[in-house]
Amino acid sequence: SNPLKGERKAGSVGKALKKLCPERKRTIWNYDRYYKKAGNFSSIAFILNAIISSIVVYGHYLDSKTVTVYLTNVLFMGTKVYDVYNTVNTKRNVFYSAYLKNKVQFNDVDPDKFLTDTPNKENVKRSNSFEIEDEVVV
Repeated sequence: SNPLKGERKAGSVGKALKKLCPERKRTIWNYDRYYKKAGNFSSIAFILNAIISSIVVYGHYLDSKTVTVYLTNVLFMGTKVYDVYNTVNTKRNVFYSAYLKNKVQFNDVDPDKFLTDTPNKENVKRSNSFEIEDEVVV
């Protein structure tokens, strides 16, 4: 597969996001940041749980079935957590769906969310109050 494919998509997503008002872009990026924090938290929680569970399994070792069941669960859940980690740790403007079997990147903006040609005073005041930098992908 082409390693630059995701980078090109990130650029096209950035272009699509320019069609949104700054408030909507900021909302999308805030959700993405929250999504990353939740995914990273769950990854850390899994690792800590696996470590503590291995201590408990070692202390209460019954037979080989104990270790087999533990390792099977750690490997199964580890693959799931690894998938979550890869889904949430992407470049800016790369948004993957976590609910679909095949990863789908959202790379467009709904036309009804575009900036209007005649902004009202409130939109102008908000859009002039800060600058949002977009990631430049070469």
